[in-house]
Amino acid sequence: MHLAAKGSHVDALRLLLVGDVSLFINLADEDGVTALHWAALNGPAAAVTKLLQRDALANAETTTMETPLHWAARCEDPAVASAIVKSLVGKKATIDPRRRDSGMTPLHVACSMGNVAAVMALLDAGAMVNVGDNNERSALHLACIGNHVSTVEVLLSRKAQVDLVDRRHRTALHHASAAGHAACVAVLISAFAVVDAQCQGFFIIYY
Repeated sequence: MHLAAKGSHVDALRLLLVGDVSLFINLADEDGVTALHWAALNGPAAAVTKLLQRDALANAETTTMETPLHWAARCEDPAVASAIVKSLVGKKATIDPRRRDSGMTPLHVACSMGNVAAVMALLDAGAMVNVGDNNERSALHLACIGNHVSTVEVLLSRKAQVDLVDRRHRTALHHASAAGHAACVAVLISAFAVVDAQCQGFFIIYY
């Protein structure tokens, strides 16, 4: 079942799900990964729907406490990612679970990848836009680090706080400026980001 889900083989998966699957629908490998994790990452949405219909656990956790929503946030097809997020949320998937190692939520993952469709679906489902990871980086910080301008624009339109600071006292504008991400810098300035904020004694202009 894992292999069928990993390979996006919906027809094979459908055959494997015939009959009583209660003993193995949620079987996990040594890393805690289930078939639903793979389906959430690779799609199509029909594979996720089929697994959920047979009682696959929407909140199954890997050894690093990643749920299928974390994996859906990395799905490369925008339309598929959005549909999968909606399917998981419809089955009561927890919106803001945190990875054990990084504290990243699915929204953090989607923003770091620039996965706008997943970002919008997660925000529509009630994801917390301003929560920080273990380094107190918000979704906006991560989008700016990755130079994902469209994601930055979506976050700001959904009430992301533009001047939140991370553990190193850097704002999103600090990160965008340090990396030379001019388009992100322009969007943040248009959102009235503080341009003279200091970080460890340095002004943004020094980055």
